[in-house]
Amino acid sequence: MEGKATERHGARSTHTVHVLWPDCDPAGIVFYANYYRWMDDATHYLFTKIGLPFDVMQEKYGTPGVPLVASHADYRRPSKFHDTLTIESFVSQCGRSSFTISHIFRRGDELIL
Repeated sequence: MEGKATERHGARSTHTVHVLWPDCDPAGIVFYANYYRWMDDATHYLFTKIGLPFDVMQEKYGTPGVPLVASHADYRRPSKFHDTLTIESFVSQCGRSSFTISHIFRRGDELIL
């Protein structure tokens, strides 16, 4: 995601996730589906930051959130139990009828996803 996406709109949202034991497989490594759950959360935080939380979006525009058309992730390093991850989210591309939200996961300065 980093390097492929360029920020086109100014809003960025950053939040922190603390990796808990239920987020991990038996080896203590984050199960991949949890990254997607955290991306959904990060999208919610991004839209809330710009004044369009999903309930307001539904009321104002009749849409029940942000439909997912495609997803992709480049896993760089594993995350483990007790890690603290920072997720930075932003709109990286806008099309005529869709847009791309990019999420960058870091552990400190280290790129994770």
